[in-house]
Amino acid sequence: MAVSNNRRMKASEVPAFVDAIIKAGCDICAVGHDKYVVGDADLPPAERRVAED
Repeated sequence: MAVSNNRRMKASEVPAFVDAIIKAGCDICAVGHDKYVVGDADLPPAERRVAED
């Protein structure tokens, strides 16, 4: 089984994450206090990596 590198984002990392998603041209919506929904799955590969990271 593959090892996951997922971890919870630190509160200090959230503003940069949101900014990167918006700059990539994606829609982003907060859901509650600790989740986000990122739209626009039809991004070019380089921009998709920004949203996935």
